[in-house]
This record gives sequence, C-alpha cells and structure tokens, in this order.
Amino acid sequence: MTLGLRRLKTLICGKLLYVTSITAQKTEVGGLPDTRSKANTGRGCGDNKFTCNDGHCIQMSLFCDRYPDCQDGSDEPEGCSESCLQTQKQCRNGRCVGLALWCNGHDDCKDGSDEVGCT
Repeated sequence: MTLGLRRLKTLICGKLLYVTSITAQKTEVGGLPDTRSKANTGRGCGDNKFTCNDGHCIQMSLFCDRYPDCQDGSDEPEGCSESCLQTQKQCRNGRCVGLALWCNGHDDCKDGSDEVGCT
C-alpha cells in the first residue's frame, strides 16, 4: 500500500539524498541504504527526526555526525562521509557538530572542544 509519492531532497553526510517513495512497509532512500527495519518505517518520528532501527527518534542533525546516537548505531551507516559537512565543525574527539552549536554554553562535542576559546 503506497502512502503517496513524495519527493524530498536533502543533504546528509555530504551526499544528496532523494526520498522517492514512502510505503507502509518500506522507505526507499537513494544515496545511502535505508537501514531501518520494516517494522519501524510505518511509524515515523516526524519532521527533522531520524527513526533508529529500534524505533527511537533522534534529531536529524545527529544522523551521520560520526557519533552513534541510536542505541543500535543505525544513525551511522557505512555510507557516512569521513569528513564533516560544510555546516559543521569537527570536535577534537572526531565528532561533527553544527556551527550554530559552537560557543553556545553547552558541551555538544562531549569533550568540551566546542566551548574552548569562546568569548
């Protein structure tokens, strides 16, 4: 049963992805393999969220940030780039964090490097 054809273009991990169709059983995503299980694709997490294989929801900005945020690690598939996006900076520990999160008074890198030298 197809829920309707939607075309969505987004940049994740330095790759342009197209959502070409969404069905009750499967979501097809070009550019990276869709690692989510069929059981979880029917109940989405909403806008700007990624559905982990185990059904948990995380912010889409945490997908391919070089740090596993899903308990099952499904937010860091093999197709993720080895470098940060242009909209991110790399922390000392290798994690990628959005530019807007640097010097915001919160340790987003989990090693404090995004708050060093802030005025």
